[in-house]
Amino acid sequence: MLIVLLTNKNRSILHNKSMKDNSTAKMLIQTGHLVRFEAVKKHDELSPALVLYFDNHTPIAISKELWAEYSDVIISSNSLYNIF
Repeated sequence: MLIVLLTNKNRSILHNKSMKDNSTAKMLIQTGHLVRFEAVKKHDELSPALVLYFDNHTPIAISKELWAEYSDVIISSNSLYNIF
């Protein structure tokens, strides 16, 4: 069994990646590139996750703590009209 211990440096790298993904996802939503989304039990290291799919970017997973924030971004950007 392989056990990976997260050092402070690794945590920082994961945090920076998620911050970059969050700003990218919000920009893509606001510019109308969201094509669908789904809640899943697990996606990569996130469990549960909201996975956002875009027409010009790889999927981005959002942690449960940010779901309410993203629902506001999706609604305010009128992205729901593009999806449904």
